[in-house]
Amino acid sequence: MRANVGREWRYPQGSAVPETIRETQFESALAHYETALQRLHEVAEMEQTGIVRDALIHRFVNAFETAWRAMRRLLAMEGVHAAPEAGVVLAAAPASLLSNDEAAWGRALALRDNSPQAHRVEIADELIAFVRASALPSFDRLQSQFHAHFGAAPGTVPA
Repeated sequence: MRANVGREWRYPQGSAVPETIRETQFESALAHYETALQRLHEVAEMEQTGIVRDALIHRFVNAFETAWRAMRRLLAMEGVHAAPEAGVVLAAAPASLLSNDEAAWGRALALRDNSPQAHRVEIADELIAFVRASALPSFDRLQSQFHAHFGAAPGTVPA
């Protein structure tokens, strides 16, 4: 029996969520992540202007959010239940999933948390430099790790 909490259905504590539901939840989270990552790449390739800077920061935050949520869904499929907080999920994720790049993910978390301060030019410049140099490659590796886990090609959601 499920209890309706707000808009999201939750199973009562102690009862198991059927595996097919977990898989569907992960597939949905992965699709959202891939869309966010594609959009981040699109903006990262544009010529730098004030609007592009703002869009890049927004899309970085969106890609980061969808990344850790997809990680959380994958961990749940593997029986690891992490609190719904990015830092907790990143700490629970195996190093192989993060491509042994925990430092970049920790920095991404800190910059995501500091993104409301990105109206300050020095913070915005630091964030944009990090996105282009470290975040995009880390996000791409995560996408490959997700697909390696399922044996599907990047850019396609496993069926």
